[in-house]
Amino acid sequence: MILQFLLTALVVFVCFVLVNRIAARMKKHDIIDILWGMGFVISAITSYLLGPKPGVGLLMTVLTAIWGIRLSAHLAARNLKKPEDFRYHQKRETWKDNFERTMFVRMYLSQFALNLLIGLPVIYINLSANARSNAFTWSGGIIWLVGMVFEVVGDAQLKRHMKTQRGTLITTGLWRYTRHPNYFGESLVWWGMYVISLSGGLRNWWLIISPITITCFLIFISGVPLLEEKLKTRPGWADYARRTSKFFPLPPKK
Repeated sequence: MILQFLLTALVVFVCFVLVNRIAARMKKHDIIDILWGMGFVISAITSYLLGPKPGVGLLMTVLTAIWGIRLSAHLAARNLKKPEDFRYHQKRETWKDNFERTMFVRMYLSQFALNLLIGLPVIYINLSANARSNAFTWSGGIIWLVGMVFEVVGDAQLKRHMKTQRGTLITTGLWRYTRHPNYFGESLVWWGMYVISLSGGLRNWWLIISPITITCFLIFISGVPLLEEKLKTRPGWADYARRTSKFFPLPPKK
């Protein structure tokens, strides 16, 4: 299993290096956001092909592909025709002459490591032969589906809002119950993957590091903090933030 895991990691690493070189030539490093979802798809397919091809592994690989391809396609349609995202433009100003090197180490290598860490439930099940379809499989599948609904519907509602009311806050639909339904959905997708991985037995409990990592990453490091720092300047933000749950969907406060 170790050799197959290392080969899977190597394939994903090569993809990150190639995208880094392409982004450097284009001077558009926000394409790494597009690679985020596809990185999981690549590791899932590679590990499945290298492993004993268990049925539960096939299910997890398919679910990963649906989630990752959808996310990457959504981000590609949104970002490719636009100038480089403000987050990366700010980093150019901060890192200056060392931008490319620092960008590769801090962003590409860190996202490569996160891809492997968060994708562990899928990779581990694909490379082992101990998983059988049971209640954990279907329970995790339901959790995954709920997460996908939040992510897809949240993105669709935001896209529709941006077409007619760009520059204003979206406070309707799922956004009435959580300020980040798409991020909540992404987190829930990986909690679902973790539950499915328990199909291989409760000895797989340690794979909980995957959903904990993505949840903490979205809430405290990358997703929510960076976006809310930008949204704070918009009219009505203070009132919206007061009455609407930050991450987990809850009834709005009065």
